[in-house]
Amino acid sequence: MKKTALIFFFISSLSYAQSLQEKVENQVCKCFNDNDLSLEDAFKSDVLPQCFAKAIGKLEDDFIAEYTQHIDTTSTKTDYQKGQEYGKKLFTDMQHGLIKTCDSYYQLMSLLKKEMYVNFGKGASLKKRDSITRLMNENPTQTKLLIMRGMYNLGINDLEKAQEDIENFIDTSDDNNNAYFLLGFIYDIKEDSKNALIYYNKIEESGTNIGAFNDIALIFKAILKRKLTE
Repeated sequence: MKKTALIFFFISSLSYAQSLQEKVENQVCKCFNDNDLSLEDAFKSDVLPQCFAKAIGKLEDDFIAEYTQHIDTTSTKTDYQKGQEYGKKLFTDMQHGLIKTCDSYYQLMSLLKKEMYVNFGKGASLKKRDSITRLMNENPTQTKLLIMRGMYNLGINDLEKAQEDIENFIDTSDDNNNAYFLLGFIYDIKEDSKNALIYYNKIEESGTNIGAFNDIALIFKAILKRKLTE
């Protein structure tokens, strides 16, 4: 457990050493390419966490070298806490580079994006959407119901009404990262790349990590940027 936590702590050095991040990206991409799996099988398997763990293991000495140079001796966090924090940072920081340069990873994340749209439709129905509308009429101050109805509208592929609900929620709330993602995703589905990027960018511009979709937004933004160059 201590060794695992320490390895993840080493990941903090990536903010100082772009070359190390590139090495990890190359190792992850090689692992993806070496796995003789269809995209569907790779999506269902544990190949993603396995490839990241394998890359970290191979580059442990590099992490140790960076760790000794940049350790924060004033921090009160435990090594394990730092490891968790920066392990997540590694994953998010690498998305743009991997999606831009690694075809197999780009294809897998594109499949994830399609799967997410399919999942919005699971369990969604006009009946459920209309039940939310009745709740909204009974509780007009509960603006979070707009997000719920917007997601149901997205699930039944009524993109215009979904967009309207999410925009109305944004007008009434200061906690908008999830709404920004949903609106960006709607524009993305509609192939309005300009507006999709605007709302994906708003999440980063907010300067907060609050929001269930923050990390996914970074991935979808990178996918869209690569798509625009092809």
